[in-house]
Amino acid sequence: MRPFPAGRQRGRDRAYVSWLVPILLLAVALPCRAAPEVDLEALFAPPSDEEQASVWDSFAPEVIGEDLQVGQLIRGAPTWAAYEMNYKSGELTLQGLVILPAKKGEHPVLIANHAGLNGLVLDSRYTALAHQGYVVVASAYRGEWGIAAVSSGEVQVAEGEVDDVLALVTAARELKAADRTRFGMIGAGHGAWITNLALLRTKDLRAAVSFYGVSDCFDADTFGPLIERNMMRPPRAEASPLTHLVDRWLTGPLREGAMTLAQAREAMLRRSPVYFAQHAQCPLLLIHGEQDEVVPVAQSEKWAAALQQAGKKCELVTYPGQGHGFDRWPSRASREAWRRVMAFLDEHVKHAGKKAKDKPLPPEVPDQPSAAPE
Repeated sequence: MRPFPAGRQRGRDRAYVSWLVPILLLAVALPCRAAPEVDLEALFAPPSDEEQASVWDSFAPEVIGEDLQVGQLIRGAPTWAAYEMNYKSGELTLQGLVILPAKKGEHPVLIANHAGLNGLVLDSRYTALAHQGYVVVASAYRGEWGIAAVSSGEVQVAEGEVDDVLALVTAARELKAADRTRFGMIGAGHGAWITNLALLRTKDLRAAVSFYGVSDCFDADTFGPLIERNMMRPPRAEASPLTHLVDRWLTGPLREGAMTLAQAREAMLRRSPVYFAQHAQCPLLLIHGEQDEVVPVAQSEKWAAALQQAGKKCELVTYPGQGHGFDRWPSRASREAWRRVMAFLDEHVKHAGKKAKDKPLPPEVPDQPSAAPE
């Protein structure tokens, strides 16, 4: 490449300096805004009895969902049919899906709470549950994509979403195929977190299942590194529910000085079912991989211990060598976990206390994940 003549090069250098110097002067003049320091020891101190009582009293005593509308057929099979659905949760209109068994009559109902923040898909595990004779109803929580459209509202991560699934419990009673006396709930990841909180606030569930869900936001080993990291910089757009929660509802406001330490603790406590175990209303099966690096197995261990100490029915089954989302891939551990889940649901929901046969899901369980596993 031919070099610039000396005169032109000097002119070019002067041009660079002419716009670079003002920018540098402006940068020096502006105050450097460092992230405020957070007293992590105070933030993660165990909640007092007064804090727990205040938060519990703030929950709505009853959440009513209504106006459930079943829409177009999405997909069908000999033993089930999946439809678009929407319903009301308070002032919000939420999207979702309902999968009906082909056999006529009233069937037990499972509220299925999906993982992640990426919206709702027609998960083949849901269709497998319908194949087994359950009506499966799933919500695209507030602010998320549904099968047909976007739900109204804003993503909150394990807070308003709990109201959404509680509203769905009551709205699903309107289905002609639903047996109102036999309701259960199942969730994974973010959906398990929601399930853990929902079972505290309704008497309409006979049983619940949670795959690798959060129970304690005051666990510094889980949340401490996220908070420290996010205080220095915002997370990437593809953040997990944990990272999204920490930044949107904790570190973001803390960085901006818009939230006090007390308010941050309240936000954490509202999402920590382990401190309200005495309010659990139904038996719970917990499934967790021992090598989970997203939601450590200690979260389910603490939750199980708190429930058992409160005299509640809870079974925790852990799987060595398994990480987050292990149930979504074909493996011996995944198949064994689903056999346990089906036996548990059949006993406590389908057969209302009668002993159910231990049998696996049908072969339509996916070989690959159909949605984000977080």
